Amino acid sequence: MFKGLIASGWHTAAITMRLFVQTLNFAEGAIGLGVDELRWPNAVRPGDRLQVETEIIDLRVSRSKPSHGVVRLRYVTTNQRNEIVQTMFGFSASSTTKRRDNTMIVELM
Repeated sequence: MFKGLIASGWHTAAITMRLFVQTLNFAEGAIGLGVDELRWPNAVRPGDRLQVETEIIDLRVSRSKPSHGVVRLRYVTTNQRNEIVQTMFGFSASSTTKRRDNTMIVELM
């Protein structure tokens, strides 16, 4: 079917999360809330070099815990040939800080 050895999609997902955690440090830590639309459009093969591009899609203060923010992220993982090997949307909770003008800051870095 794949004409050679390929990585499991779950292995690709684990590598994606490791690359993300190593490069974008949340100020006070973050709690993963889940993922949506996880896709593996192309196979990862032995020797592939992966990179992850992460985009913040949405930030908001949590309705149930106003001391926390909810961050929606889009991840796109590509190989050295710029082929997309994984896409997904992730949700995380992060701490917030209240400013003097009563607006809230979701702390990411």
